[in-house]
Amino acid sequence: MEDKQILPSYLEKVILSFLVNEINIHNKEIPNFSGDFDKILDKDIEIGELVKSLSLVNWHWFNSVSSLLNVSVDFTHSSDLEGSVYESLINRDITSNTSSKFKLIKNENINYLRLNFSECQIESLSEDQQFKLLNVVNTNTSGFKNLKKLIISNGSSDQDIYLINKINFDNIKIGFLFLNMNPEEGKEDEPLISTNIKEIADLEGTDQSLNSLIPVFKQLKKVRSLIFDCFNIDSYRQLYISLCCDGDENKLSGPNGDNIVNSSCLSYIQNIAINNSQVQTIESLYFILKLLPKMKTISFKICFDNLIKQMDTTGTRKGCICSREDKCNEFFDHYWNGISKMIQEHQHLIRLEIGQHCTYPIAYAEPFRLPTDFVNKFGLAIGNNKSIKSFRTSHLPSSSINLIEFISGMNQTIVYHSHVFLNMSGPPPEEYVKDFNDLVEKYKHIKMFLIDDAFTNSEVLTYNN
Repeated sequence: MEDKQILPSYLEKVILSFLVNEINIHNKEIPNFSGDFDKILDKDIEIGELVKSLSLVNWHWFNSVSSLLNVSVDFTHSSDLEGSVYESLINRDITSNTSSKFKLIKNENINYLRLNFSECQIESLSEDQQFKLLNVVNTNTSGFKNLKKLIISNGSSDQDIYLINKINFDNIKIGFLFLNMNPEEGKEDEPLISTNIKEIADLEGTDQSLNSLIPVFKQLKKVRSLIFDCFNIDSYRQLYISLCCDGDENKLSGPNGDNIVNSSCLSYIQNIAINNSQVQTIESLYFILKLLPKMKTISFKICFDNLIKQMDTTGTRKGCICSREDKCNEFFDHYWNGISKMIQEHQHLIRLEIGQHCTYPIAYAEPFRLPTDFVNKFGLAIGNNKSIKSFRTSHLPSSSINLIEFISGMNQTIVYHSHVFLNMSGPPPEEYVKDFNDLVEKYKHIKMFLIDDAFTNSEVLTYNN
């Protein structure tokens, strides 16, 4: 008889620990609001089957998997669901047989519970059905004595938030909140969300008064992604005063009152994108960076014509209308010095996206190279940063190669480039693309370099190292 190869027990334990840890990570995840929910549900079913397969290998594996699983989905695993998520939830009793040694998911081991409210279509449920669902959630969550966080993958309906606001658990994470939601009838003077909601994956729709936004920002502990949608440009400064200076403008110092006081501010927000139609002033960008000191990605648009004009040391640049009408330019040097310092010293920023956009739209009348003084000042901020890995620009002239080369020469941590050029009057792509081919050949640290031409709507360079 041949000897069978048997894995050492310690190696089995390491493998199981790794697999179940990955399962726990997946089960805690809420997809991006724009993500494919069908794929997520398919993955949930796949994960549920994997858990069953692992636990049925032998009794030792069963006990190991059971002790390591600390996340439950809809009180169980997706593969156990019969019928709709709603029907499964209201018929689920997790309080029975809690001490059974044959129970794979043991309540005392569960630290995180994820509920797929997005699949319940709460807005289509009757008032009685919503009451039943709320009662089941409140009753069953109390059965998990070591529960640390309730994770709810909710839909975009206001009804989802109304129901979640009534859940009796003090640490709730939700998938999505649209701040332009209508207050629940009879509760117009109350906060939009319960104080039990501490974390939001995707937060959008900040076209609200500061009085309604500030309580929401103050109670949250973590936000994966924030979209400033049609937010008043002039409100960033006031938002900074309210959140970072206890609402006391006298705590500010410096020109126009804008030196940092409290570096924590909205440090729990990881990523920020700003509505494509919104053009930042030098002041608003300054306070955005101050408000979000630990963000990993930022995407915004600003008028490069104004930046070039303000950084011009020769006095020959005419600039656009922004240069003459933007009142923030009075303190431009102060703001830019602060912005440059914050970007250079930023330790968390990984992805930077900057778009050229003028408040008073203009096209480049003639091709030009970005002035050297602009390249030095603007490029220095990005060139000295040591955390950015991905850099993207849009609607700069194709002749801006001198800026990109300046940054590439200083910064070898930026390995991913993507640039969309607005090339209305400059040379055709076949003439300028050679310069960029030479650039990526020169700087070997670049792993990917993409160029699109906005005027011809075509991809003109794709480089992968």
